[in-house]
Amino acid sequence: MSMLFADVKGFSGLSEEQSRKFFRAFLSEVARILKEAPSQPAFCNTWGDGLFVVFEKSTDCAALASRLTRINFERLGLPPEMAIRVGLHTGPVYPAKDPVIGKNNYFGANVNRAARIEPVTAPGCAYASEQFAAMLAVTPGHNFRCEFIGKEELAKNYDQYRLYRLM
Repeated sequence: MSMLFADVKGFSGLSEEQSRKFFRAFLSEVARILKEAPSQPAFCNTWGDGLFVVFEKSTDCAALASRLTRINFERLGLPPEMAIRVGLHTGPVYPAKDPVIGKNNYFGANVNRAARIEPVTAPGCAYASEQFAAMLAVTPGHNFRCEFIGKEELAKNYDQYRLYRLM
């Protein structure tokens, strides 16, 4: 499965009024983008400014990442310096019913790795693991490419990992 984690730089600095506008405007924009996607995700969840999405195909995940990084926050009535950061990874994950949210969720080491890529991503960009980049490279019929950016320390001292920028 291919996973996307995202958050928004500048979210924690919003005023109470801006936070309400963020939830109405930004999450509505994300919902619209998801509805227009060529295939629907296997799983999608939000918390605050965070987004976790699981797709069967890496190309669908890349398409969502590409659309998310092009969101114009100023057009949504939010501070123009806001920008989304997206982390992408592919690997085996395990669906199971989460007793807290009452629906299926995805778990496993690869979910943890995907979550640790997003915080080290430059605002306005989507960074991908080597596995995700390789999956895109062997999948025909798309215009995405991944540019190597280097071996980076992942968030929370998780690991050092070879990362690529989705183009």
